[in-house]
Amino acid sequence: MDNYKNNKDLHDLLWEKLKQYDQDFSSKFLLDSLKRVDRHRFKNTFIETIVELFRTPAFWIYLFLIIMFIPLIFLLIIWILGEA
Repeated sequence: MDNYKNNKDLHDLLWEKLKQYDQDFSSKFLLDSLKRVDRHRFKNTFIETIVELFRTPAFWIYLFLIIMFIPLIFLLIIWILGEA
């Protein structure tokens, strides 16, 4: 509840400050602020997604399989070419 009150007080303060300016400036300021929030949210979401990916066992299993698959393909090619 304390967080709500702090946000409400902050909102009221912002509203009082924006009332001092004309409508165009206030609208532009609010739109720019919303764009910054969206950009910040997207960055956090992307980073959180990557962190969650590294925490899943499936990612590490697939990574291990890919790392093992590349030398096996190389050895298979050498073996096939050695037989020919």
